[in-house]
Amino acid sequence: MSSASGHDLELLRMPGESEFDRAGMYFKPAMYYSISERSAHQDEAAAFVDFLLNDEDAAAIMLTDRGLPANLDVRESILGSLESADQRMADFMTEIESEIVDSTPVPPNGSGEVQDIMIRVNTEVLFGSLSPEEAAQRFIDEVNAATAS
Repeated sequence: MSSASGHDLELLRMPGESEFDRAGMYFKPAMYYSISERSAHQDEAAAFVDFLLNDEDAAAIMLTDRGLPANLDVRESILGSLESADQRMADFMTEIESEIVDSTPVPPNGSGEVQDIMIRVNTEVLFGSLSPEEAAQRFIDEVNAATAS
């Protein structure tokens, strides 16, 4: 964004963040790594996830492509390699770290499909192919199906 704007951008707290006891900001992982319980290669998958999260060589390759490393030792190992905008992001995250209470829970299975379902069902209402009542039921049915898988 700094390159596109031609300016160094400054990260700021959301309005009101310093006024109340509990900040609204939270840390959200860029990626949620998981291993299927049905995987035929659970040990290998676990070793790979461990490598991605805890190996300094992996961090040196990824840098901030998937956000800053959550492992603070690994994060520390890449700080000297970051471009200025990423360094400002790392400094900002360190600055607000003590104010972060918790984060949102991991979204449920299928939650990534909800926005697409909503857009599609809404479009069908706008074009008159579904009534609002039919759309509401279809939305509920499709979201339930998406999150059940």
